[in-house]
Amino acid sequence: MATVTLARMGNSVGVAIPKEFRGPGFELGDKVTIEFDGRSLRLTPVREPMTLQSLMRGYEGPAPEALDLGAPMGGELW
Repeated sequence: MATVTLARMGNSVGVAIPKEFRGPGFELGDKVTIEFDGRSLRLTPVREPMTLQSLMRGYEGPAPEALDLGAPMGGELW
């Protein structure tokens, strides 16, 4: 638990999230949903759909090589 101060951000009110609370889904630029139950706020990371681009984001290694799996042997759709 941490105590922080609300601050004006344009026409809104915001809060800085302390570094110790950052992690997957809470990095700079990530999207979150905000829920208010009348007493507390809950931030939840927005789950993006799994795509090759999202899975490879941040990967800086060599490009994968093409893999030859041979000719179709059953009911595969190529």
